[in-house]
Amino acid sequence: MNTKWALGLGTADGPKYLALALLLREAIRTGALARGAQLPTVRELGYVLKVTPGTVARAYQIATQEGLLQATVGRGTFVAASSPRLGPTQPIFAERDQSMPPALLDLRYPGLPEVGQAAAIADAM
Repeated sequence: MNTKWALGLGTADGPKYLALALLLREAIRTGALARGAQLPTVRELGYVLKVTPGTVARAYQIATQEGLLQATVGRGTFVAASSPRLGPTQPIFAERDQSMPPALLDLRYPGLPEVGQAAAIADAM
């Protein structure tokens, strides 16, 4: 299978699975991966990119949840034939902006706000 579209993975910042998911999104957005195209297996793409199969599986899972891919056990993973939800072009994962005032909640941040749960857990321990 042709995996030339993903060869730029080594230049991306952050976790490799997020970089691969972003590359998948952009390849589908630009048409480098056509609708209905079959993607390499997790093991095959992991071998080509020199990453673990788990890294590829996480990227495929993110792209599937976004509606970009369709996976069928026994058949493989394909670019979704229906119109995918491409979303914004910003990175999937965003660190908290340290310049924001602490009173504001950045909903892009994947962490939980501190509301005293650390002290409650420490007391319980």
